[in-house]
Amino acid sequence: MERKHYFILRCLVTKYGKDNVINTVNKIVTNNAKEDE
Repeated sequence: MERKHYFILRCLVTKYGKDNVINTVNKIVTNNAKEDE
């Protein structure tokens, strides 16, 4: 499962650029953290 996520992330990085992907992932993680509280 981890490998699949990594593969998807790599495709996104190639398509959109590393910074954009990192920013998006950080937003998603932050939103999930807020919902968990």
